[in-house]
Amino acid sequence: MSHPGVPAGVGGERIGHKGSRKLFCDFVVLAGAPPQDRVLARPVLAAAGPVSLRPAGFVRGGRPGPGKLAVSHALRSITVSATAGPRLAHPADGGQTGASSSTMNDVRFTSRLDAIGVRCNTDKASLGRTKNVASSALGDRPRGHDYLRKYEAFLRRYCERPDFRMMELGAGPEWNLGASVRLWEEYFWRDDFRLHVVDVKPSAASLANERVSVTVGDLGDPATLGQLAAASPDVVLDDASHLWGHQLLAFQWLFPAVRPGGLYIIEDIETSFGPNRERWSQGEEFDTYTILSRLIALVAGKGRAHPLLPADGLEGHPVLAFWPEIESITLVNDACIVAKTGYY
Repeated sequence: MSHPGVPAGVGGERIGHKGSRKLFCDFVVLAGAPPQDRVLARPVLAAAGPVSLRPAGFVRGGRPGPGKLAVSHALRSITVSATAGPRLAHPADGGQTGASSSTMNDVRFTSRLDAIGVRCNTDKASLGRTKNVASSALGDRPRGHDYLRKYEAFLRRYCERPDFRMMELGAGPEWNLGASVRLWEEYFWRDDFRLHVVDVKPSAASLANERVSVTVGDLGDPATLGQLAAASPDVVLDDASHLWGHQLLAFQWLFPAVRPGGLYIIEDIETSFGPNRERWSQGEEFDTYTILSRLIALVAGKGRAHPLLPADGLEGHPVLAFWPEIESITLVNDACIVAKTGYY
């Protein structure tokens, strides 16, 4: 099946629109074509209006060459079929303009960020990561942490913000190195987006590119954290060792460095609970959730005393002094999102 004027070889190329969203597509379609002629290659890309295709000299995530296309229109809702790939619903097909739900192998997505996360094989998504991405049906994937559906409500405002800076602590295991780097590079599409990745593994240095910088260092070392604080990020996301001491030390050093109106996200606070506490404490007296729960009380009460808050020696913990700079603390399954003053 073909259409006049559309070059061959567009399958699997990154499709983008300057000043709009960018996403990965396996296919192209002309929205004005009759339904029987609309699909080109395998799946379908439909737009909310006439599609204009033009050669692109450079598309992020790829190199110049034939078959690279830029789509000059506004992209709308995303769906994913079991036999094809991502599909952008067209209002003429009965799709609702602006809808954000999607399906993939009978798995329904309600978040663009989550759908990207599943494709990038990060366990932050609603489906967990796998070592056999090519051969694993999505319906067979384990459940992931399901962070991204929640994060998107906080992060989508940054997609079009100039000079947005993000810092992620932890680059993932060797066998899945950089999965979340690929996630953030696609979701935050602007050319001036900057991601700073920190990991103790020397292999993390391979993730560096024009938008991604890498620091290889120990996040349990105050000297390393002091150097990182100079970056002044808008968002810090801690997905590193999950050790209580590392989580709290990083927050102590890096939260003050977050720009006003920014976010600090701590993942995997489930290490504060259950039978594995000893493994993750490594001798620390107070777990991450205990400190966060005390901080929540201080933020909610604006520093006032409460009879349920015990005198347990926590009053002098350095993290608790940050409460005047915090507008909200949101707990989700296994993670915590801290909004700095000026966010709302």
